[in-house]
Amino acid sequence: HTRRRREDRGVVVCRDRPERVLPAARRAVDDGEECGVSTRVNVKSLGQGYALDLGTATTRIDSGEQRFTQSTALAVDTKDDRVLAVGDKARWMEGRTPERLKVLYPVQAGLVADDQNATRLLRMLLRESGFGPSRNRKWAVVCAPAQTSEIAVRSLSKVCHAVGMGKVRLLPRPLAAAIGLGIDVYQPRGALIVDIGAGGTDITIVSMGGVVLTGRSTVCGQSLDGVIARHLREQYNLALATRGAEKIKTALAEAGAPGCRLEIRGLDVATGVPRSLVVPPAELQEIVEHHLGTLAKTVSATLERAPIEIIDDICDSGLVMTGHAALLHGLEEAFRKAVGLPVHIAENPDVAAINGAAHLLRNPWLLEELDDVTIR
Repeated sequence: HTRRRREDRGVVVCRDRPERVLPAARRAVDDGEECGVSTRVNVKSLGQGYALDLGTATTRIDSGEQRFTQSTALAVDTKDDRVLAVGDKARWMEGRTPERLKVLYPVQAGLVADDQNATRLLRMLLRESGFGPSRNRKWAVVCAPAQTSEIAVRSLSKVCHAVGMGKVRLLPRPLAAAIGLGIDVYQPRGALIVDIGAGGTDITIVSMGGVVLTGRSTVCGQSLDGVIARHLREQYNLALATRGAEKIKTALAEAGAPGCRLEIRGLDVATGVPRSLVVPPAELQEIVEHHLGTLAKTVSATLERAPIEIIDDICDSGLVMTGHAALLHGLEEAFRKAVGLPVHIAENPDVAAINGAAHLLRNPWLLEELDDVTIR
């Protein structure tokens, strides 16, 4: 794709999308820098690449034409450290294997916690994806938490480089999600994104191609699973299987019909005998909404630190919720009451971030207009 600059008028016009007028490209540091923030992109030198969202529970890889989605898990034989399975196959094995076989999750709270196993997992997922040799793809747009440390950035970059991704561009996940939803992040207008991931929630205000303000909460998909499991154990003496609470949470996202009831199977704590019980979804939704009240307080605390001009924008547009947990029934209304703002649940909220990263992969010149792209 070609692009022509009109510096005298302060805009950049994309010829393939003439309706989109972007701010004039900022002066940037050299693309060859080893680290730091840069917006300069040599489009011709990039070639093919990947868009990657290495999440706590799910990994999504996009080649620009195809997408590959699997669980962020690998099954390892501890006797000889051999990887037996990765992705959904490995996750299905949890709780069903001999003692010497372990199912590992190398990404915790959205961050790489085990470099070696994260590398082995990603390498095997790339092989299974059928996208072709990684040596033919020299760069990647990679989603990362909005609030992270330099050590975490190094770990994620190290994993990407180890599997053959030469030049890695780390993009804050909420910024990627906003782009994936079609929000014009390049304009001087604030947008509030609440991204509820499996291992953490980012509360982020984006504007003019970057992150203005961000906060993070430990309320997330996994903590919701814990709240559900604890309630059933305390109230009904029912212990759930490893993924039991997650399945219930998914069912709650679909349990909007009046009179709907959930059948839950588990182990009776007192007798050790398997049993099932029927619970009205409203009971569990109340527990979940109470837990989400903590997240609403974090959102409010983040907004208190925002410039008043940004608050005016957000009062008009409201907040946008992304992440798989955003699909929970009743979440929109509960947050509207708690925060006092219009609340919008993104369409296909679980893939918003990878959609944004894939859009930048296909249109790499747009990276020039983003302030918060870290090049490694």
